[in-house]
Amino acid sequence: FEEAIATLKRFLPKDAVLVGQNVLKDVEWAGLKAGEDFGGMIDLTPLFRTWNPQFKSYSVFSLEHCAKCLLGSQDSGAAHNAVTE
Repeated sequence: FEEAIATLKRFLPKDAVLVGQNVLKDVEWAGLKAGEDFGGMIDLTPLFRTWNPQFKSYSVFSLEHCAKCLLGSQDSGAAHNAVTE
């Protein structure tokens, strides 16, 4: 794990903008630091959520669901694949 993170830090451009759903959790998990290991982040979570009045909370759609609805992408039925989502 440590070797993989070290490689990521070595090749990740210092001005890279990381984009994802709740991307801060991934950044924390990998031990990355904004301004040091990468330039910034864009969290897509607020873009793909809707208010659920029944539960009085937001429902967040998966990136797979968003790709299917917005891009016509089809789920292969395989397990989660971060490369294709």
